[in-house]
Amino acid sequence: MNMMKDSYINLLIMKYVTGVLTDSEAVRLSKWISESPENAKLFKEEEQTLLSQVNSSAEAAEFWTSFKNRNAREFEGVRKRKILRRSGYLAMTLSAAAVVVAAVLTWTNDRTPAVEPDAQPQVIAQVQSIPEQEIKPEVTAKSQTVYTTQTGKISRISLPDGTKVILNGDSRLTLSSSFNRNAREVELDGEAFFDVAKDSTRLFIIRCGRESYIVRGTSFNISSYNSDGYSVATLHEGALEARVDADIINLVPGEELRVDDNALTLSKHKVNVENSTNWISTTRIVFEDTPLRQVANRLARKYQVSINVQPEIGNILYTGVNDDETIDEVLRLLEITAPVSLSVKNLNGSYHISKK
Repeated sequence: MNMMKDSYINLLIMKYVTGVLTDSEAVRLSKWISESPENAKLFKEEEQTLLSQVNSSAEAAEFWTSFKNRNAREFEGVRKRKILRRSGYLAMTLSAAAVVVAAVLTWTNDRTPAVEPDAQPQVIAQVQSIPEQEIKPEVTAKSQTVYTTQTGKISRISLPDGTKVILNGDSRLTLSSSFNRNAREVELDGEAFFDVAKDSTRLFIIRCGRESYIVRGTSFNISSYNSDGYSVATLHEGALEARVDADIINLVPGEELRVDDNALTLSKHKVNVENSTNWISTTRIVFEDTPLRQVANRLARKYQVSINVQPEIGNILYTGVNDDETIDEVLRLLEITAPVSLSVKNLNGSYHISKK
């Protein structure tokens, strides 16, 4: 199908760009995108063209009004809820189709999404707004202090050196027995946002699997569940030095390091760092070129279900947003936007994603 000859597809893309696409239209457009790599390419080209027309000048309002008038019947009955839904699974449907249909099945190290210069979030206020929880730390036989959070629970804790930490659910933070003496060393299995107290005499070291992060005073988010074999460190402020085996990677604000133990790869990306801390105050999860198996892991924790992914499709990349959809809706969208035929089965409450 030639999109340029199909005014209906053009209309759907315009409605997607402006945020008024309905649920059924999103499914129709995603199916068209997934029909062929050519369609996926045409979609991206037309999207960029329309974005430039809508957003680039003072004539934007006139352009949009003219477009709506030419297609008035199509816009009757559009409700505000539909506009808001673009931040939910509509974004996942279309972005995933555009990215995945291009058959990107392995990591690319040079992806650098644009980040607005003033996009750095003020997450310290979020840290302070969460009441400090009564977590009773364990003290191990090795005199280590251990903080553990339950599934679905978020806790804020203060470390002995003044560092503030927000600990996501299903997470475990272990302080070394010598913490706050010679050095400040912790081990993380899970996800946490750190606002590290400045101390020029004692390094702050975080160990996550085969990675370690060295800081003196800075703020950043780390997601590193040992069971995932996949870690993401996102720097908000300051400087962060990551050491992965023999590699040393330095991050500046707005950069994110992704370490994939399963694929034995690591990559650094420019990102909107706000996305890394959505879990603190919302239910939203943002995926940016995220492997399918990691998408499944994060969804499994959010919805508290078991999701298993066939290994051979685990590296399919998805870009999109998950917000308030049900788990069945999300998995259905993953299924219809994949570049290969997928089967999603629910066996006694455990979901299985495999290639047909």
